Amino acid sequence: MKGHFVKNNNQQAGSAHAIIVIVLVLVLMGSLGFIFWQNFIQKKTDIVAKQTTPSTSKSTPSTNTPAIDEIALTEIASDNLTGTNLAIKYPKTWQMSHESMGPNYDIITEKYKISSPDNKILINFWTSNGGFGGTCEDIDGDELQYINKESLPRFTNAEYIEYYFSTGYFAGIRQNNMSIDTTKIGDSACNYGMSGAVLPVKNTKNIENMALHLDMQFPEIGYKGASSVEKFKDIIKTDDYKTAKRIIRSIYVKE
Repeated sequence: MKGHFVKNNNQQAGSAHAIIVIVLVLVLMGSLGFIFWQNFIQKKTDIVAKQTTPSTSKSTPSTNTPAIDEIALTEIASDNLTGTNLAIKYPKTWQMSHESMGPNYDIITEKYKISSPDNKILINFWTSNGGFGGTCEDIDGDELQYINKESLPRFTNAEYIEYYFSTGYFAGIRQNNMSIDTTKIGDSACNYGMSGAVLPVKNTKNIENMALHLDMQFPEIGYKGASSVEKFKDIIKTDDYKTAKRIIRSIYVKE
């Protein structure tokens, strides 16, 4: 009886040990499985999720001002300049004034002035049947150093041109002709003439020798030779100048 009891106790102790070992093995396997899942499977899942999940971040709306070529030219400076039906457009932020002169000795002049917000650029848009012309003689130092020409989309009689030489500059329109087309850097500025007039311009008032003028003026830099040219080189890089060029190139004939 005593031996049987001892045998049962040994069997029970052995079973308990086996159960403990099995539990420990299961716990160890579970721990290893969790570590494997955490370090390999989960990380891989996170990486894939980051690669495939669309970004929910929103870009901050731009506070930049509109690009120069996007500034609307909403205002009209005349749609019937001295019976010519000529007009140009400009932005609301620019100012426009108008004046008429004549007839004085049969000379009739009508002018629109459009100025930039800071008044550093003034666009002269005018017609006249007199007061233009002059002569130009080639001299040392009048060789053209810079030329830029652009077509006028709705007014093919002329083209936009800007240029400078050592002591002078110009920005506005010139009549299309062979001299304009063939002049190049190094040639005399006299090739472009003195007045910048486009003529004759048709008009309903039957005014003969009607000429159109459309150019830029820079009150602060003036026409003081080389010093003014250096300032002109700077101003043609500004946003207002680029807008002024768009205003000039907007010229059209109202149908």
